[in-house]
Amino acid sequence: MRTLVAILLLALSWPTAGRALESDVAQKLEEPAWRVVIDPGHGGRDTGAESESGLAEKTLALEVARRAASILSSSTDRIQVALTRGRDEAVPLRERALSAERYGADLFVSVHANASSDRGAHGAEVFFLALDGATDAEAGALAAQENAALAALEESHEPHAAPSDEVASILVDVTREETIIRSSRLAESVVAAYRAGRAVPDRGVKQADFAVLRSVRMPSILVEIGFVTNAGDARRLASATYRQRIAEGIALGVENFLSTEAGGSPVAYYFVRDGDTMTTVAHRHRITAQELASMNNLPIGRLEIGQRLRVPM
Repeated sequence: MRTLVAILLLALSWPTAGRALESDVAQKLEEPAWRVVIDPGHGGRDTGAESESGLAEKTLALEVARRAASILSSSTDRIQVALTRGRDEAVPLRERALSAERYGADLFVSVHANASSDRGAHGAEVFFLALDGATDAEAGALAAQENAALAALEESHEPHAAPSDEVASILVDVTREETIIRSSRLAESVVAAYRAGRAVPDRGVKQADFAVLRSVRMPSILVEIGFVTNAGDARRLASATYRQRIAEGIALGVENFLSTEAGGSPVAYYFVRDGDTMTTVAHRHRITAQELASMNNLPIGRLEIGQRLRVPM
């Protein structure tokens, strides 16, 4: 089966991002499909948090976002993925939100790395929007810090047109209870995926008033992939293998959320080991080899060690 999912780099030049969404590429996307926007936090002169070794949040966020998009692209032909930025550049909050709106996104995932004065703080955590107070003081402080960085970026650009009626409607729309509830389900789905893989320490689901979540009207979450101020997290985040695990958790959580909303069943990732065949893997997960092949858009044949397969959860 032909893979239809395209990773559209919406922000190769942020002022033209909207036009890119109205291009022939977007018009050729086939239905039924969900559209997902992944937003790598920070960028350009806004480096975000940094580890003692110089590991920058903006770089980590971009790589993990790209990896998550790639995984979703190869997993199913029913999800189309776009990034708000595809390189190291600044993208104002207004453009991040409008990019998602123009794309017709069904959900929005913003990727960041955390920092804390508590060097013991570690692990990934997933936030959804709180309009009436954060889960705790730490979550509130983090949201305030991220919002200040976005505000500084907005002020650094030349004056431009006042927010349109569309933007105003976004800010009103996001208060709808159903959107908040669905955002919480999306956050829980990503954390569940982390826990199923048992490879990413997590701090659970939290709420805070992040401006980037406040500015979009579809279910949206902000994923903090770890603390660059923690020696263990910084060491893990420096590993491409670990960044891949983080991305796999995001991708799996997104896929399971969308599948569940459509009345489907959640899936898990299985990594092929020495001696595995399509028949033995299928039998282990109580499906036929044909069903396994269909789930993964593959012909029935040999598997490669380390190959990632979608299997019933």
